[in-house]
Amino acid sequence: VAYSQHFITYAFFFLSISTMLAALRSKRWFWLFLILSLLAEGIHLFTMEYFWGLELIRPLLIFLLPSISQESLRKRLSYTLRNWLPFFALLLLAVAWRVFFVQIPEDPNELRWLQILRETPWLALAQLLQAIVRDYLYLLFTSWSKTLQPNLIDIQIPSLTISWGIVLLVGLGTYTFFRLHEDPAGKHPPSPWYRQAILVGTLAIFMGMLPSWLVNRQIMVGFYSDRLALPAMFGASLWIVGVLEVIVPDRFYRVIILSGLIGLAAG
Repeated sequence: VAYSQHFITYAFFFLSISTMLAALRSKRWFWLFLILSLLAEGIHLFTMEYFWGLELIRPLLIFLLPSISQESLRKRLSYTLRNWLPFFALLLLAVAWRVFFVQIPEDPNELRWLQILRETPWLALAQLLQAIVRDYLYLLFTSWSKTLQPNLIDIQIPSLTISWGIVLLVGLGTYTFFRLHEDPAGKHPPSPWYRQAILVGTLAIFMGMLPSWLVNRQIMVGFYSDRLALPAMFGASLWIVGVLEVIVPDRFYRVIILSGLIGLAAG
C-alpha cells in the first residue's frame, strides 16, 4: 500500500516508453501512439519526481532503434533529437513547475547537492563520486546478500517457510518458461543486444538515481532510504541479464542462475 503510488507511476513511465517505441516503428499509428506516450509521460512526471531521471534514457533508446542502425551517425543523431524533443520539452515543463511554482513549507527535497557545489565544489564532487560507487555496489551486488541470510531459514516461522516455497515455485516456473522459449542458436545470439543491455542498464541506474543524488540522498543512508532504489531497478535488471550473457555463454547454466535470482527476489 505504501508504495502503490510509486509502482503505478513507474508503470506509466514504462507505458510511455513502450508507446513511444511503437510510434517510431509504425507509420500508420504514429500519432496515436505518440499522443498516448506523451499523455503517459505527463501523468508520471506530474505525479511524483522519483522517475524523472529515467526520462534522460529516452534519447539512447531512440538512437539504438534497429530501423535506423544502418544510417550515418549524423542522421541517427538528427532522428534521435527530433523525436526526443517533445518528451524533453514536457520534462523541462515539469521541472520548471516543481522548482518555481510549487510552494512547499520546509521542502525536504531541495537541491542540496547544487548548493554544496556552489559553496565547496571539490567536496560536492567527492560526495557525488562516493554516492555513485556506494549505490552501484549496493544495487548490483550487496542487495542480493539479504536474500540468503541464514536466520531466514526457520521452519518454526510459517511465513518464512512459505517464502522459501515461493522461491522454489517462482524459480522453477521461470526455468520452465525459459526452457519453453529455447533459443535454437544455443549460445550468444548474432545480435550484440547484451552489449546494449549493459550500456542502457548502466546509464539507467545513473539516471534513475540522479534525482536522489541531487537532493543529497543515498540508498544506504537514512530510514527506509532503500526506496530510492526503485527507479534504478529497471537498469539493474538489464545490467545483470547483459552481464550474464557475457560471462555465462552456455544458455542452460545462464537460465539456472537467472531463475535462482528471480526466485530469491520474489521470495
